[in-house]
Amino acid sequence: MESTLSPLLRLTLGEACWTCQEHLRACDAGLPRCRTCIEHGSTCSGYGSKLSLTHTGLKSKRQSGHTLRSPSMTGQLAPVQDMPILTAFHPLPVEQSYFAQHFSHNIARIGLAIDHQGNGYRWLLPMAMSEPALLNAALAVAASHHSRWQQSTNNDALKYLRASCLNLKQRLVDRKLVHSNVTLASMLLLATLGIAAIPELDPWMEATADHKQTIDALFGCSVRLPKLLSAASRLLVAIRDGQLVPSEIQSRADALQKEIRATRISADAIPMLGLTCRRTAQAFSASIGLHEDEMRRRAIATAEIFRHAAHIFVYRIIHGPEISLSPEMLESLHSALGLLTLVPDAVGPGANLGWCLVVLGTELETAEYRHYITSRWAGLHLLGVHSTKNGEKILNEVWNHRDLIKQGYPGASERWQDTMLRIGKAQILM
Repeated sequence: MESTLSPLLRLTLGEACWTCQEHLRACDAGLPRCRTCIEHGSTCSGYGSKLSLTHTGLKSKRQSGHTLRSPSMTGQLAPVQDMPILTAFHPLPVEQSYFAQHFSHNIARIGLAIDHQGNGYRWLLPMAMSEPALLNAALAVAASHHSRWQQSTNNDALKYLRASCLNLKQRLVDRKLVHSNVTLASMLLLATLGIAAIPELDPWMEATADHKQTIDALFGCSVRLPKLLSAASRLLVAIRDGQLVPSEIQSRADALQKEIRATRISADAIPMLGLTCRRTAQAFSASIGLHEDEMRRRAIATAEIFRHAAHIFVYRIIHGPEISLSPEMLESLHSALGLLTLVPDAVGPGANLGWCLVVLGTELETAEYRHYITSRWAGLHLLGVHSTKNGEKILNEVWNHRDLIKQGYPGASERWQDTMLRIGKAQILM
């Protein structure tokens, strides 16, 4: 693939779509297309990487007697505005081409913490053109994301998922293919479907370290907390779908709160580092320029912030936003805000607190507290992680909506999850 693509240059943008860039407009970076284009009656060209000839490719064309005109030949070639990444490869059927474009423009953009020129998710598509398992996996992810975005109930994602699983099964029984990059990439894409309610997921998350005070090195919370948050999310869905009676709702919420309390890590603990899906744990160590004791203190504080946010998250599942926090939940809120001061910046564990800031921020009313949370968002934005900006947008919308209702505007209070769905950010903070 390297030899095939070496004469080509990938052209990428930051926060603006190609159409807004061309017309010098302020782009809102909306998905799947920006609202600025919609308001101007323009077709949004998306945010995906585009291909253009590099100087090496240009030189070879000239030597072969061909010429290539460009508005600017002194520096990097101007982007070809309507040439998305797939036009460099053989055509797909219309539906598959549409979902492949959606994968390139949107899925790849949020697939990594920081979208950049070397985003490997986009470069899976050229490989997928000749690999059915990988292509169907990419199409399944794109179709699932698009269906959720449009709030439609079609079976496109299921169709591609079944095809990809069949292709993958054939590869897994072939010793020559089981360890190939295509097999691994297909499994990676299928894992990103994010179906949290599948029965196989709970046993996978139960394979946690025996050491109770173990912190997940990726999430920053207790290794036992992701499973509880998954159960809480399923409880929220069951309530929305009317599947449970009030007594069962309260019983399940109380059980979750009890298990969340059991994940507490004391301030003087010597925690271990592990992963939610693994039984082994490693001794704690620091390697980013902080003293080990300071890093341990921040890691414990971060894990405890997650625990307090989880308590409030479960509480709000059965109590609407118009109901005040109970004394216990109010204590969790104040404890979490106090612990935030022990994680002063986004170095190390503090990089993972975006979800917590949303949960805690929705409970804050005063301008002083809101300003503090906003300053914490600014620190996270320095990492270049796009999801932090979406988290801040959700929280700001929650605050704005609440303030408008207090001023007498018509409307009802809503949970931050409902706000997230209303403004189209559901795929970011699931």
